[in-house]
Amino acid sequence: MLLNRHNAVAEFTIHDSRFTINYDIKIVMTKVIEAKANDDLTLDLKFSDGSLRRFDVKPYLDKGVFRELKDVTYFKNITIAYGTVQWPNEQDISPDTLYIESELLN
Repeated sequence: MLLNRHNAVAEFTIHDSRFTINYDIKIVMTKVIEAKANDDLTLDLKFSDGSLRRFDVKPYLDKGVFRELKDVTYFKNITIAYGTVQWPNEQDISPDTLYIESELLN
């Protein structure tokens, strides 16, 4: 069973006077496991589901804390933390946003 982009498996039982159905469901969030910041202010990302994607950060650069990312040297200083990309002053973008709004490369 696939719900949105998450692998879904949960455990529940349906009882009826005629039968019983058991289901196992587990939700696994897709996380960033590798990242490369590019000179054109995009991110090349590898996710835990094996997909390679490109995310364009430019639409965010005029918004609050993301203004600092306009400096390419700062922009390229990324780490992976908590399943997403993070910059030194703790700017980050949720892994869901990175996944949904990015272009598939593979």
